Amino acid sequence: YNPDKSILKVSATVEHNMIRCYIQDNSMVMSQQECEQLFNVDFDSNLTHDSLISGLIGLHFCRQIITAHNGRIGVNTSPRDGLTFWFTLSLENIR
Repeated sequence: YNPDKSILKVSATVEHNMIRCYIQDNSMVMSQQECEQLFNVDFDSNLTHDSLISGLIGLHFCRQIITAHNGRIGVNTSPRDGLTFWFTLSLENIR
């Protein structure tokens, strides 16, 4: 879900034999409490846009996949920058 005129930034770093990927979306801001619930399938929000709901369900599956590969996934929120999703994977799993 990404409305017109929003900006997506994608970046990655390598830290301690792990790759950390970032996807920043400036189109939406959420509270820290809402962010903590984003990866739960039963996330209850008054947001009703179909593609947004599909994205929330997709985040649950992303967490399952990343976790199955011994990685971590999360999201940070900032009033100025929007949401920044991140995940880590071992470089050994990528080779």
